[in-house]
Amino acid sequence: ELGPLVEPLTSGWENRDTSRLTTLVMTGVTAMCRLTAARMEANGTAYPARVVGAELSAADITHVSNEVPFVKGCRVDTSENNLTFCSDYDYWDALAAIGTDIVGLSGNHVNDFGYDGARESITFYRDRGIPIYGSGLNETEACAPLFYEHNGNRLAFIAALAYEPSYAWATESLPGACYYYQNKEALLEKVAELDADPEVDMVLVELQYEETYVPEPMVNQVIEFRELRAAGADVVTGVQSHVPQAWEPYGSEDEGGQGIIVYGLCNFFFDQMWSWETRTGLIARHTIYEGRLLSS
Repeated sequence: ELGPLVEPLTSGWENRDTSRLTTLVMTGVTAMCRLTAARMEANGTAYPARVVGAELSAADITHVSNEVPFVKGCRVDTSENNLTFCSDYDYWDALAAIGTDIVGLSGNHVNDFGYDGARESITFYRDRGIPIYGSGLNETEACAPLFYEHNGNRLAFIAALAYEPSYAWATESLPGACYYYQNKEALLEKVAELDADPEVDMVLVELQYEETYVPEPMVNQVIEFRELRAAGADVVTGVQSHVPQAWEPYGSEDEGGQGIIVYGLCNFFFDQMWSWETRTGLIARHTIYEGRLLSS
């Protein structure tokens, strides 16, 4: 009798060590309010995660960019021109259902319910041990990096708001988001410092930029996102766009290796259902191995 034509694979053939591998997923505009909130009230607070929850939870690190504050007893307001946003406490169920590990708070709605609402929301996260960055009780906190380690991969996350309104910007004594242009030089220096730090493997920066409804990034957007890459950010992500925008591998070995720029991930949990473009979102999945970006 003929034996097997192919010898079966045995253990030890893999060319990777899974204990040194990290998968990171990053999502775009999240604002559980207005019509999204109405659906959650009708169908359960975990409703938005019903389809995508298992997939996103499977990542080692699941990131969400949440634009609005958590305010206890937040009232659902579905009026057409409502642009004052908040989420009730139990809406966290939707983010828990996708396995959220870290939350970027660079959105321009973080102070929609005033400074007291912003303080309440930051306390909400901290009381529950949820790592946040991009906002804080003052400008220093808002602009500080978040350090996160998984399987030996040491990551530094920074987020900033490069857009209006001015009342969303943190000050020396008031809460809000880290305003990019007030802190641009310091943030670029911090990115370069983190890039050179032997205790940090990767630097990931996200900007809440000018909102747009076209897939091509704006000229200034390209310039400023590339500046962050040139400063040493391995991944630069736009979390403001309401339609999917282009991706760009950018960098060279002379500049510290290849990195990725994601100009806009589009909507995640948000209610802009009036066009195919605004209904179509991107989710970035970055694979990190032994401290370096393997694929996006």
